[in-house]
This record gives sequence, structure tokens and C-alpha cells, in this order.
Amino acid sequence: MAVTRRAVERRLGVDPDRLITYFFVCDKCWDRHPMSELNDLQSPACTIAGCDGTLYKLKEISNQKTKRVPAKLLPTMKLESCIRRLLARPGKYQMLRRSLRHIDDHDPDASPLALPPPDSLLDAFPNGDVRLRDISDGCGLRSLAADLVRKRVPKEESGDRVKDTPKEGRQRTRRFISLPCGLVLMINIDWFQPMKKSGHGQHSTGAIYVMLANNSGALRFLPAEMFLVAILPGPDEPTTEQLNKVIQPLVDELLRLYNGVDMPVHGMDGKQCIHCALYMNISDLPASRKISGMRGHTSEEWMCTWCKMTMASLTHSRCFDPAGFSLRSDWRYLKYAYHSQHLSDAQKKEVWEKRGVQWSELDRLPGWMPSVNSPLDLLHGGFLAFVKHIIRVIWIKYGLLNARRGDSSSPLQRFEDALSSIVWPSDVSRVPSKEDGKIPHRQAPLPRSSTNASKELTRLEALYNSRRVKDMQARRAEGMATDEDVRDAIENPVAMDRSVSAHYDHTLSALTALRAWSQRDISPNEAQRAEHHYVAACKGWASIHALLTPYFHLLGHTTAIILRYGPLPSFWLFGCERANGKLTKFRTNNRDGGELEATLMRCWTKTQLVHELMEQLQTHADVSELDRDAYNELKECIDGEGSKSKLGVHQALVDMLAARAAEQLNTPSPGIPAFRLSPQSKAIRLQKLGLYNLAFEYVRELWKDTVHLVPLSSVPNWRDGEEAFGDLHVRSYHYVCVNGRQFGAYNSFHGRGRSNVFIDGRQATRVQRILRIEHVRAQGAAQSETLSTTVAVVSRFRSDPRLPMMPWDTRGVDPGIYTWLADDEAFASFEIIPVERLTGHFALMPIPLGRDAPWSSAWATISTDRWGQEPEPIVDFDDNIWAE
Repeated sequence: MAVTRRAVERRLGVDPDRLITYFFVCDKCWDRHPMSELNDLQSPACTIAGCDGTLYKLKEISNQKTKRVPAKLLPTMKLESCIRRLLARPGKYQMLRRSLRHIDDHDPDASPLALPPPDSLLDAFPNGDVRLRDISDGCGLRSLAADLVRKRVPKEESGDRVKDTPKEGRQRTRRFISLPCGLVLMINIDWFQPMKKSGHGQHSTGAIYVMLANNSGALRFLPAEMFLVAILPGPDEPTTEQLNKVIQPLVDELLRLYNGVDMPVHGMDGKQCIHCALYMNISDLPASRKISGMRGHTSEEWMCTWCKMTMASLTHSRCFDPAGFSLRSDWRYLKYAYHSQHLSDAQKKEVWEKRGVQWSELDRLPGWMPSVNSPLDLLHGGFLAFVKHIIRVIWIKYGLLNARRGDSSSPLQRFEDALSSIVWPSDVSRVPSKEDGKIPHRQAPLPRSSTNASKELTRLEALYNSRRVKDMQARRAEGMATDEDVRDAIENPVAMDRSVSAHYDHTLSALTALRAWSQRDISPNEAQRAEHHYVAACKGWASIHALLTPYFHLLGHTTAIILRYGPLPSFWLFGCERANGKLTKFRTNNRDGGELEATLMRCWTKTQLVHELMEQLQTHADVSELDRDAYNELKECIDGEGSKSKLGVHQALVDMLAARAAEQLNTPSPGIPAFRLSPQSKAIRLQKLGLYNLAFEYVRELWKDTVHLVPLSSVPNWRDGEEAFGDLHVRSYHYVCVNGRQFGAYNSFHGRGRSNVFIDGRQATRVQRILRIEHVRAQGAAQSETLSTTVAVVSRFRSDPRLPMMPWDTRGVDPGIYTWLADDEAFASFEIIPVERLTGHFALMPIPLGRDAPWSSAWATISTDRWGQEPEPIVDFDDNIWAE
């Protein structure tokens, strides 16, 4: 029997070191060397001519001996081995090969050839109301081609000197998703601080993830489905040149996988040909530009890699109108990237400054476009940059919330009070919001000249005017402005208009657009309507001289990104950020010098291997009671629950290995239920809660085709074939998970934070209880099985036509905000509904009403989910209640 940890891991197949490849790199140029060369080097100096870097250091160990320690350690994971492990999971191959095929591909008469990119992205959608729900619904996949070769060609063949051509012997290229198993990949690179609480100072460690677009949205960013292919050593981030040396082996693998590699598949006798294509770079903007070899977004001339707008143009309305964007060519980027490969450092710098690009290893991939295939991430670009600038700069630093003479309280304080009054779902943290109510039609007062706020305002206005002068000079060079215009911009600097009502209107329009764009289910027409509001907001800010950032322009390309790649939540970076958070929780003892990076890679890999082991054990056909106990014990250790979690996973693995030897596992995975109840529950009596009659009417209608139920009150008089509905088999639960979203019960402490729930679209309700109701059939019945149903007891919010119109009611795109009666009049009587009708969560905010309203306040419900454009709210007014 295995008694050591390493022996247990090897016996169970969860030893991470058998899969990880370690390199040591130069601390200056990042030149890679395999670990086998560490002890063969003549000196620690880098072997690259002209580099003064170090490859290793000497570390003193016991007995006054020394050993060589890498200056930087680079742990990597081969992508091919990750895919092989994935295909060993039951049913995974079948799911991956079917998932991304567009609905047209299921037509046997559909052409397997790749479609050329449309002249206009809207041309790919003859029906503008078609729903886009995932990456497969975007038009980009229809143009993703297989059988391509990228090569340099003479100028006579292509002016860009680089061209993708079909492989030798082929006239046309096949559509990639029409291959027997074409895996579409997404790459993410990001840096994080794994030692924030240590005394080492800033230590920035990088991670490179590869995800499968073939996975559904619910699986795509689960840690078990993400491939961590490299951990980049710190403490500083590498340059693009250094990063190229890190990703070169990965690109070599991608080229080999693009051409097809035979791999074993679970449940199939022979090997299957697997193709992979890198489709998207979904990193945040700085990392995305770095790995693609593009200039940063703070560059004056290359702020936008998709079109020719410059940083200075942010002061003019044309910078925010997509209809006037002059798009750049990715082939031109590739032309100069390839051209710069063999230039001197000075020449490379000139290409970098004048052409906005440098060589990236990703440029070797057929079909790869450095700009088009790097869409903007809405998490950082929208929520963390765009919204942050609106709140912190436009509203606060510009002093729009400064106290006014005669005000009883500061507008900023009222803003904070409004934020603190919002009842958020328990899984939502504090986010920037706005104060609703009467917006004054007057100028906000300027800060006093002696304050820091006044100095900051002066700095912002100086920055704006310097950009305005540069933009006017650029427009003069294009013949769009005169010398007089330039002189006027220099001699007459402008200040931002401080109209609170104007800024409020622009803020509401911009946030309405952002919310519409962030839906998980969107149509091309809805994306265009959101763009209309966004353009109006940004043009409005430009007209009143507000200082805007590059993200305000970059978000103007959002509709095009949605049409090409599908809804933004299909690939935004919440999942990758969670993965970084998971890495920071691994215990590293705050050791750097390579030990940190190696530990992170081993922990991540071991977690995935244990997950795969759990899947195999769960699908085993012949499971004894001892096996089941060992499985539950291991699961508690992995989940961090129960007393055994303190013993760690390793002791549970030892116990499991002692219980049974490893066997061949080949049974299919169990099906996934439509909903899942909380593990904790308690038995209740419906009669004591006053819910018996309501529940009886519900189940009598639900089961009328199976059984004739009668209430307990009629038991003495029941007839043959009738069965009494009792309340002895009813349990109350804390929460229920429906389609991956958790809804709680208000009567439960653990579920109250998620009890404000929409049903049937956008009817606001409060979920009072979540019940599992069972009815045990009478003996001798034709069908003696137990009938069961899972329901929610809800109270609907009530509305009234006399509630005043709110500012958001005038928007053509629904912002997901609705107004309801508050307090005692808010709720209708209880009703019972199936849990499948629960659709989403909302935040609850009290709103004071004016003197003319019949009520002093109302409730606003703010939708916090992203599942499509909401239908009109369901409001059923009762004329008898509101009769004069």
C-alpha cells in the first residue's frame, strides 16, 4: 500500500510534475533553456551575445555546499497534453464537436467552405431581430477557415507582402467548424499580485490561460475547463520581445494542432483527428496590445488599433460616431510586423513609432489578425474604466456634486446616502450608481481656488485644452480647420459646461447603452439601438468639453464586436479574474525566486487532476459503500467542508487508495438536473403556515391527470379513486439554483439576500419560501410512485398608473429599472409558482417622490442580471382598488 504523498499521487495519476515542463530564463532577455542544461553551463552569464543578464544564482545549502538556482523559472504546460486529458473525459468529444456548429451547418446541404468576411457585419444578419446567445451566433466563426498556410509573398502577389493561402492541392478552404472536431481557442494573459500581504513589495506574476469556445457559456470559464499553459515569473512584467520567447513553444504547438493531430478519445476504438485554431485574444487592453505586438492605448496616434482616431480627437464629436470611423487594415499591421523581424533595434523602433506594431509570435498563425481578433473586454473597458471615469472624474473631480449655497445637505452626501440605501442581492458588491430624483437645471458651483479640488480641476482642463489644440492642428493638416481655428484654440481655452441636468442625461444614456451591450442575449437591432444612445451621450459630453478617456472611443466599436463574436458575456474576463483569484489563494509561503511560480502551476494542475479523478470515480458502475464513503470524504476535503478538510486532500487520497485500487472507468456521466436545491432543509406543516389551501389548489391542478386529490377537510366523505392531500411530506429550503442562478427564500437567513427575484420577464416579486412538496400515493393505486414538485411561494410587487414618470422611462432601450409601490402597499397576496419561472435578480432602491404624488416614496427595482432585453413589465392594475 502506498503510504507517502508522492506515491499516492503517482498511483492515482494526480502527480502534477509529470505534466509540467520547467524552463529557466535569462533575467534580462528571457532567453529560454531547459532545466537539463542548468548544471552544464560554464557560467551564469546569458548565452545571447550582447546580453548582460544572468541565468542562475548560487544558493548555499547544508554542509557548506551550493546549488544552482534559476534566476527566473518558467513553468509551462503543453497544450496538447491538456487537450488529450480533456478528450479522456466521458462524452466530452461528442459535446465539443457539435457545440459551435452554426444552425446552418446542421443542414446536410450547407456548404462546408469558409465564407469570405462580409463587407458589412450587418449583412451577415438578414434578420436584425435574431437572438445572439453565444460565440457561435456571431458571424466571425463562419469565416474561420481551415487548411490555410501563412507565408511571405512578392509585392506583385500582394502589396502587404503577407498572405494566407490554401494548402498545396486545395483550391478553397473549408469552414473550420465543419471539421470532424475543430476546437476554437481563446487566449488570455494577465498579471496579478500573489504576494500582496508580504514584505517583498510588488511582485507581478503572469498567467497565460487557453479556453475552449466549444464549451458552453456555463462551462467555458470553470477552472476545470481552463488550461493554464504558463506562469510568467516576476517581479516585473515582460516586454513584447521577452514575451515572444515565452510563447514561442505555444505557437509551435498551435501550428501543429491547426494542421491536425490524432488523439485517443474516451469510448472510441481508434484515434480521432483533432484540429485547433486560435480565434480570440480576450486579455484586458494593455495585456492584449502587448501579446499582439500593438502600441498601447495611451499612444497619441495609435490609441485605437481598429480605426484611425487619435488621442487628440477625443475632444471632438467625430471620435464617437462609428459611421465616420476609417478602419485600419490588419494586413498592413502584419506587413510591418514581418518586416521588422530582421531589422536593427533603431529600425524596429522607427516601425514601432510610425506603424504602431512590432513582431509577435502570434503573427505566425494562419488566419490570425492582431487587431480584429483582439476584442475589447467589457469588464475592464466598460465597468472598471468607463463607469469609473464617469463617477470619479466627470461627477466628483469636476465638482458637479459640490455643495450649493442654500442646500441643507451636500449633493455628494445625498449621493452616498442613495448608494447606501440600495438593497443589493447578496452576491453583488457595492458598485457606482446614481442618485435619482429631481435633477437641478443649474450650474454646479466651482470649488474654492485654495483647495486641492480646484487644482485638480485646473489640471483636467489644461489636459483637455492641450488635446484640443493638437486635434485642431491635425484637422488643419487635413483641410478641415483653418489657421484662425488653431489660433482660437490656443488663445481661448475652454472649460467644461457644469450643467448638472446635461451631465445626468448623458450619464443615463451611456449607462443604458452599457447595460444593453452587456446582455447575454441580444439582437443586432438591440445592439444598434444601444449604440445610438451611446453615441448621443459621448457626442453630448464632447460638445460641453468634458475630458474623456480612450475607452470612451473604444467602446464605440462594441456593436461591431458583438456582431462578430456574439454577446460580450460569452467571453468577458470575470472567469479569468476568478482564476487569478484562485491562484492567489494557493499557499506559496511568500517565496520568490521561481518557487512561487512553480508552486502555483503545481497547485493548479493538481486541482484539475483531482477533479478528473473525481469525475471518473463518480461515473464508476460498481461502487461499494466503502467507495462511496471515500468519495464523499475526498469531496469534503476538496470543497473545504467538514472536519476532514483540516486533514487535507492527501490523507483522503491515502484512505481512498487503501480502500480500492485504480480501475478502468467507462460509464457515462449522470445528467445535470434543471435545478438544484440547497443541501439544508427542514420539514414544515402547511396548515400551521396558512399555506395549505394555496398549495392544495396548485398541486390538484398540476397532478389532475394522474390523481384526484381532495383536501384533508373532506377525508370522511371521500369517494373511491380520491386521495387526500396531506402536508406531512413538505420541506422548506434555503435556496434553489435554476439554470446556474441561485434564488433564496426570504424566510431563511441564508437565502434572504437573494429573495428579490423577477418572474416571467420583469415582474418583481419577493420569494417567501422554496418548498419541495411530495404526495405519497395510496396503496393499491394504479401508479404507486411518489409525486413531487418544487415550487416558490412569492408575493408580487404592485404598481399604479399614478406613479410619476421617471427619467429612465423615456429611453428607447430598456435600462431594466422599474418603479413600484413601497412599504405596506408593495406586496400582493401569496401565490405558488414553479421554480422554473424565476428569471433573475434585482437591486431595490427607495426613491422619494414629489409633493404631488399620492405616496411619499416608491421602490425602484434595478435588474442585475444580463439575460436579454427585458419585455415590458407585467402590471395588472385593479380598478376597484384605485377607484375614486
